[in-house]
Amino acid sequence: MMNTNKRKSPMKPFSIDYAAKTIVLTKPFAQRASVPGSTEYRQMAALHRDYVDFDFALRSIRKAQNRPSTRGLSAAAMKEYVLATGGESSPEYAEYARQESISKACPNPYMYMRRWFMARYPDWARAVAPAAEAEREEEC
Repeated sequence: MMNTNKRKSPMKPFSIDYAAKTIVLTKPFAQRASVPGSTEYRQMAALHRDYVDFDFALRSIRKAQNRPSTRGLSAAAMKEYVLATGGESSPEYAEYARQESISKACPNPYMYMRRWFMARYPDWARAVAPAAEAEREEEC
């Protein structure tokens, strides 16, 4: 009988890259290794003795480059953008109101509206940025 339990294995505190002659450490491991006398400190000292020519580096997190940012996208900002692009009597605003009423039945209404809004208006951030700069210039 096969074991169908798929547990996520714990993350290894370091990895050794033989090609680049580097030992890549996780940030928590490196912090714990900075305490003299700790288990991690002794482990890192042993690594340093075993791999004299190798350099130590912190593991970096890969971030998605092409992911659209939703910073500043509140429910009020979505409504304001739809009103600014079409007006209150436009079919776009009618669709927004319909989607907003549907979202109230969802566990997280904001996420539902955000997905709908991002699918419908993917370039909203570029349109909002010039308007925000113009407002800042008027204030000065």
